[in-house]
Amino acid sequence: MFPAKAPRLPKKFITLITADLRAEKCAEDHREPSQPPKSYDEAIRATGWGWYNVYLFLLCLPIAWSAVIDTTSTVFVLNSQECEFELTMFRRGIALCVIYMGTSFFFFVDAPIYLDVI
Repeated sequence: MFPAKAPRLPKKFITLITADLRAEKCAEDHREPSQPPKSYDEAIRATGWGWYNVYLFLLCLPIAWSAVIDTTSTVFVLNSQECEFELTMFRRGIALCVIYMGTSFFFFVDAPIYLDVI
């Protein structure tokens, strides 16, 4: 019913092949540049500064505000709720680090897939 399973290549063989391919890619990437590198001011002068940059800046402002508010507002809430919830220092620490655990949760879920741990 199902086709036969293909034999697995040894991990050492796969590592050698990928290392050779990476070495070839690096050799291609390190060619001599056709033009000397430009400074930041020259790049801005060549591409221009326009409405796109202004809109992009205005779009990024609320994102930055939410990041700052999200990470700093829990301190004010915890100070007012410390007595009511009988929070110990450990529980306060957990409540403060939950935000950072949530933002890096993808590492615990997806990292084993990308790091070939499973």
